[in-house]
Order: sequence, then C-alpha cells, then structure tokens
Amino acid sequence: GFHRDMMRKCSNCGEPLAEGTEFCNGCGMPILKLEEKKICPRCASPILVTAKFCLVCGMRLKDQYPKNLKARKCGHCKRTNDAAGKYCIYCGEKFE
Repeated sequence: GFHRDMMRKCSNCGEPLAEGTEFCNGCGMPILKLEEKKICPRCASPILVTAKFCLVCGMRLKDQYPKNLKARKCGHCKRTNDAAGKYCIYCGEKFE
C-alpha cells in the first residue's frame, strides 16, 4: 500500500504534496522538478531557471548571481537570509 510518510513534502513549509502538484496547498510555493530550478541567491528559495523575480523575497534575478553575496542563517528557524536584512524573512526574528 501507499504510506503517508513516503509522500513528498514542500521544501518551504513541510506540507505533504499530492503527486503531480504544481503549487503547495500550504504556502503556495511552486513545486519544481530538479532540472527546472535553481536557488535564489538572496533567500535560498527554489526558483524556476527562467524566473525574473524570486516569489519568496522578491529579489530581481539577473543572469548572474551577485558575487559578494553575504548570507546568514536565522538563529530561530535556521533558514538562510540576506545578511543585509534586520529581520528573518521567514519567521520575523530580529537579527542580533
């Protein structure tokens, strides 16, 4: 039989994903096949290779990633953020 714990989960919020789903029902994050996606250089969210903007943080995506990108992990939710931010874009925790 089919085991519930074998289901794919959203990489953003952890919501279980139905087979063939294109968007997460929990957070709306697009569900991408590995060959279709890259990672946003600002917030590390999965984005389409052809995307002009990141759906999570809104960063305008150029053909090349910024060279001097500084990232920091949130101490609260452990997600990657742009070092220039004062608050975590995921959980709102203020950076020290």
